[in-house]
Amino acid sequence: MSFAPYPYRYPAMTRLLNEAPGRAYTAEAKQLGAALLLMAARPNSNLNFAAAAFAVLDRARADGDCPAQLNLLLLVAADQEPRDKPVHAESQRAESVCPDDPTPLWLLGQYQSQRARVHSLSNSTGDAVPGDSVPAAAQRQALDTLERLAQRFPDSAAAITGVADAHLRAGFRLAVSQPFTARHELQTAAAGYQQARSIEAPGAAAGLARALIGLGEPGHAAELARESIAGQRTPGPMLELLIMAEETAHQFGQAEAAGRQLASRGPGAYPHGFPLFAVPGGADETPGDEDLKQDPMGPQSLGWETYTTLSVYLQPLPGGAGATVEDVSFIPLYRPDGGVLEIMASCAEVSWRRNAILAGHARAALTDFPDEFKSVRPIGDYENTGCGAPGDIREIARLEEGLPVDRDSLDSVAEKRQNLWRWAGDLPRAERTIQDWLKAAGATTGSPMLRLGEVYFLQRRYDDAAAAFGAAARRLRYAEENNDLGVWQAQLDEGASLIHAGRDTEGLPLLRTIAERAERGAAYWRRSNQDAAAQFAAIGYHARAQLADAERESGAVHASVNDYEAARELLPPPSYRGVAGIRSERIDANQALAELQLGRLARARQRIESALRADPMNPGFLMTAGFIANRAGETATAVRHNAATLMSDPGAFPAANDLGVELAKLGRRDDAVTSLRRAVGIRPDYALAWFNLGVLYSQMGPRRVLESQGAFARAFALDKELVDRKPLLTIDAQIYRTGLDLSKPLPPRWSFSQLQVLSAAPSIGLLGALLLGLGLAQTAGSSTQVSQAEGLLESAGKRLGRLTLLNRLRNPLWALATTVLIFTLPAVIRLRAGATEAVTLSVGVLSMALLAMWARRLVARRVGVTTRQESWGPGVAVGVATAPLAPWAPLPVIRANRDISKDASSRIHATAPIALAIVGIILSVESSAFEVPLSRSLGTAALIMAASTLLPVAPLDGASLGKTGLVAGAGLVGAAVLIWLGVV
Repeated sequence: MSFAPYPYRYPAMTRLLNEAPGRAYTAEAKQLGAALLLMAARPNSNLNFAAAAFAVLDRARADGDCPAQLNLLLLVAADQEPRDKPVHAESQRAESVCPDDPTPLWLLGQYQSQRARVHSLSNSTGDAVPGDSVPAAAQRQALDTLERLAQRFPDSAAAITGVADAHLRAGFRLAVSQPFTARHELQTAAAGYQQARSIEAPGAAAGLARALIGLGEPGHAAELARESIAGQRTPGPMLELLIMAEETAHQFGQAEAAGRQLASRGPGAYPHGFPLFAVPGGADETPGDEDLKQDPMGPQSLGWETYTTLSVYLQPLPGGAGATVEDVSFIPLYRPDGGVLEIMASCAEVSWRRNAILAGHARAALTDFPDEFKSVRPIGDYENTGCGAPGDIREIARLEEGLPVDRDSLDSVAEKRQNLWRWAGDLPRAERTIQDWLKAAGATTGSPMLRLGEVYFLQRRYDDAAAAFGAAARRLRYAEENNDLGVWQAQLDEGASLIHAGRDTEGLPLLRTIAERAERGAAYWRRSNQDAAAQFAAIGYHARAQLADAERESGAVHASVNDYEAARELLPPPSYRGVAGIRSERIDANQALAELQLGRLARARQRIESALRADPMNPGFLMTAGFIANRAGETATAVRHNAATLMSDPGAFPAANDLGVELAKLGRRDDAVTSLRRAVGIRPDYALAWFNLGVLYSQMGPRRVLESQGAFARAFALDKELVDRKPLLTIDAQIYRTGLDLSKPLPPRWSFSQLQVLSAAPSIGLLGALLLGLGLAQTAGSSTQVSQAEGLLESAGKRLGRLTLLNRLRNPLWALATTVLIFTLPAVIRLRAGATEAVTLSVGVLSMALLAMWARRLVARRVGVTTRQESWGPGVAVGVATAPLAPWAPLPVIRANRDISKDASSRIHATAPIALAIVGIILSVESSAFEVPLSRSLGTAALIMAASTLLPVAPLDGASLGKTGLVAGAGLVGAAVLIWLGVV
C-alpha cells in the first residue's frame, strides 16, 4: 500500500487558500488554523476540519511562527494512521522555531510513548518501510526523548511527569502479558510522580494514584484522591479516579457515595476549557485486554483534568485497529462483561447503582431507575453523551431483592450476577448466588454447576470443585448429546481439581483421556472450522500442561517433558491464545526445570530464554535462568540473571543467596557478603544463606572468625542437617512452588519473601544437657564398671611406663601438643573444618590447657608448695591411641618436689579440673543458647579435658581426689558426649 506524500496536499483547499488574502500567509490564517483544529476535536466532527486545519497551519507556520508550528505538530501526532517520520520532522522543526519551549519534545515523547503498543494497530499503519508500523523500540525512544527534555529543562514539570507517563503507560499495557515487567514500570512511574509532587507539579497526584491502582494498592490511591478533591471547585476528573480506586479496592459503599456526588453535580463538576492531547491511532481503538483497568492512551498526569483527546484522519486511507481480546484461563476469576463490569466512572448514574448492589443497597439501586443513562462529562459542545441502557444492572438488583425476573432471561441474569460478585472478590457471595441459580434452574442444567465448580476451585476447595465439575459434565452431556466441547471443558476442570487435591491416581488418567479426545477434535475441525479447531486445541493444551506439571513434581521427569512438548504442539494461533487463556511461557519455564533435572542444559536454556522473551522481568524465570547458567559454569551470566531477579523482586531471597555464592566465586567477597546479608535480611530463617555467610567469613581470615561462628550458629539452629555439611559455598537447588497463576492478575506486592521456608526441629535445650549429665554421673558413681575402668587404666599405665622412649617425654610441650592435635584433627577430618576454624580451635584448646596449668601453679604458690608440670608419657600414648574413638586429653601432670599434706594435695589437684569445668560450663551454656559451633567444640573439649584429669590413676589429679573425682569426671564426660554427638 502506498502512502500520500508528506506534507499532505488537498487540491480543493489549495485552490481556496490561493484565492485568500495574502494567499493565507497572514496572522488571521494562524487564528483560523487554531479554530479549525478545535473544530476537528469535536465528537463526530466532519473529517474535512482536520484536513482544512492542516492546510491552513502548513502555510501559517511558513514564516517560523511558533504557535502555528506547535499546532501543526499536535495535529500530525493525532493522526488515526500514525506516521512516525512526519511527526519526528515536525518536532525537530518546532524545536528550532520554539527553542525555549519544552512543548515540542513533550509532544514527541507522548506520541512515542503511546505508539509503544503491544499489538500493531493495522497492517497499513506507519510509513511504507519495514518495521515502521509499530516501532519495536518505541518505549525506549519515548524515554530517550523525555530524558532529553529533562536535561534541557531540568525544572520542568512536563519533563518529570512525561518520563513517569511513559513508564505508567508501559505498566498498563504489559499488566496482563508481562506482569513482573509491568510492576517494575509502575514502580518507576510512582517514584517519578513522587518527585513531581515534591515540586507541586500539576497532575502528579493523579498519575501517582493511577500507578498505585496498577500496583494493587487502590486503597492508598483512594486516600490520595480524597486529599486532592478537598477544596476543588471542579472535582469531576478526580472523582472519576476516586470511584475507580474505590471499586478496585472493593470499597463499594464509598464508591456508591462518590458516584452519587458526581451524578448530582453533573457537567458542572468538570473544568471549562478545551486544550487538546494528541492520541495517535484513536483513543477508542486501543488494542489491549478487557482486564485492563486503565487506558494507556491519552493524558495520564499533566493536564489530565482538562485535556480533550484529539484523533483525526489526515490521509484518505482506511483505518483500523487490533481487536480487543479476552485473557481468560480455563478457570477464570471472572469473565469480562462490558454491560456490567466495564462501566466508565463518568457514567455516574449507572456506576453508583452497580456499587450500591455490591454494598448491599440493591433496593436503593432500583429507585427511580431510568431507561437510559448519560455521561456527566462535558465533551466539546456535546454534553451527557449516552452510556447505553444497562438493563442487566436493574435485573441483577431485582434478583438481589428477591423480586421476579423474566423466566427467559433468568439464566443470563443469574450468570451475570454471580460474575459480578466474583469481580467484586466476594467468592462466598458468588457461591450463594449460584446455589440460588441451581434451585431455580433445576437439576439438569449444566451451567450453574460449572460455575459452582469454578468458585470452589478459586476458594481452593478442590475436592468440592472436582465433584461439581463432574456433575456439570454429566448435565451438559444430558442436555446436549453432541456438546463435546462443553463436556470436555468441564472434565478438564475436574482433572485439574483432582490434581490440586492430591488425587493424582484419578486426575492423571482423566487428563490424559481429555487430551487425546481434544487432539482428535482439533484434527477433525482443522480444515473446515479453524475457530472450533482452536477451541479443541486449547482444551488439549491445558490438559497436557496440567499432566506435565503433575508428572514433573512426582518425579516422572521424562514423561513430563514429552507432555510439555505435546502441549506446545497444540498451541492455537496467536490471535486466539488470549481468548483461550493460554500463557505458553508457563510451560516453557516449567519444562526448563524438567530439562535441568535431566541434565540437558542446552534445552533448558532454550526453554527459559523463550519464557523470558514473554516476560523479561519475571523473577521466577530469571532465577531459573541463573540456576541453569550456574550449572553450566557460566558464573558471570548467573550473576547477571540473579541481579536482575533482585531488581524485579527485592524479596527474592534464593536469588540473593545464589548471587552471593557466584560473586564469591568471582573473587568479589565484599559484594558477596552484602548479597548474603541481604538474603538473611529478607528471610531471617533462611538457614542456607547463614551457612554460606559462615563459610565466606571463614575464608576471609581470622578477623572474621566471630562473624563466621555467629553465622554458622544461626544456620545450625535453623537446620540441623547443615551441621555435618562440608563447609563449601552452596547454591540453593530447591525448586520453589510460587503458586502464581500467570492467567490471573499479579497479587499486590507478591514476592518470594512470602514463600514458606521449612524450619528445623528445635533442640532439647540446656536443661536437658544438665539433667542428662547428672544422671550419667549418678550411674557412674554406683556402677561396678568404675573399678574395672580404674584397673584397666592402671595396668596400661604400668606397662607403658616400662617403655624408655615414653619416659623421656617429660617436657610439657609434648602433652600440650598432643592435646591440641587430639581435638583439632577430628574437627578437620570429621567436621571438615577450614584452616581458620582449625587454627582458632587449636588456639582455644591450647589456651584452656595453659589456663589449667596456670591455675595449678597459682594455688601451689598459695599453699607454699614448689611444683613442676610435665608430660606423662603413658597418658600421651593413651591419648593418641584412643583419639579416633573416644578423645582423652593427656594434659601435663603436676608433681610436688617434696611430700605435702593431703589437704594441700587435694587443693592443688582439684584446681585444673575446676577451672576447666567452669570454662566448659560457660561455653556449653553459650553453645546451647546461641548455637555457636566454636563454642560447642571448645566447651566439649574443656569438659573432656576436665574429665581426663579426674581419672583416679596416679599421677593424674583424680588419684588425689578419690571416688569423688571419678563421679564428677563421669558427669563431665556424659555432658561432653551429649554435646559431641549433637544431642544437645
